[in-house]
Amino acid sequence: MDSNIGYSSSEEDSCQNLQVGKRRRDDHTDMELLTCGKCETLLTTEAGFIMCDCCGLLFCQDCSKLPKEVYRHLVVNNIASVTFNCKSCKRIQPTLKNIDDSMKALNISNEKRIRGIDTRISKLETDTTRRISQEIKQITGEYRGKDGE
Repeated sequence: MDSNIGYSSSEEDSCQNLQVGKRRRDDHTDMELLTCGKCETLLTTEAGFIMCDCCGLLFCQDCSKLPKEVYRHLVVNNIASVTFNCKSCKRIQPTLKNIDDSMKALNISNEKRIRGIDTRISKLETDTTRRISQEIKQITGEYRGKDGE
């Protein structure tokens, strides 16, 4: 069963797959109940429910705004390739995409800067090794010259 769609004749089967949703306790049974993220009605596996892939809230068919035929088809056939986003998440997705695009551009820029820094460090290491070798040769040459005096 897809983790964002719940529909089953057995209450136990689908409850094992639920991860996120509005929850409340039944005062009489002390059991945790799942409610719709919008209308807060009790969700049952007989009626079905669907989870928003963005915020993780569960929604009844009416609040999901999916046509009953589509909703039922998704649930009964356990179609996992369909992404469901609630109305609130649909509104913020363009903003999230802009943030994601900005983060990707920043990451590329930082990677270029890091490569440039790595190149400069390698050049400094090479130059430092060469200079040290030259100075050692010069010192040993001067030392040999004084020995010969």
